[in-house]
Amino acid sequence: ANSGMPQGAFLKRHIIPQVTLRDLKIGESIEIYGKTFSIYRCDSFTREYLQSALGVEVPSDRDEPDGDAKSKSAAARDAKMTRKK
Repeated sequence: ANSGMPQGAFLKRHIIPQVTLRDLKIGESIEIYGKTFSIYRCDSFTREYLQSALGVEVPSDRDEPDGDAKSKSAAARDAKMTRKK
């Protein structure tokens, strides 16, 4: 069934013009190819690399806001399951 949400890989591994690691900050948003991404957290390896290798101060992780895409897709799935009964 088609949920109407785009699926599949949006990015492949490559250099994104005019975006550096210093642009990817927890608690901020970044636009890549016309889509806006909000950054909420990073894993411990990434945090350690940014701090030790690049000297970048990494803020604490943030909570995802209510109503994110994950919640919307879960709600759509639940509604679909309810209709099938």
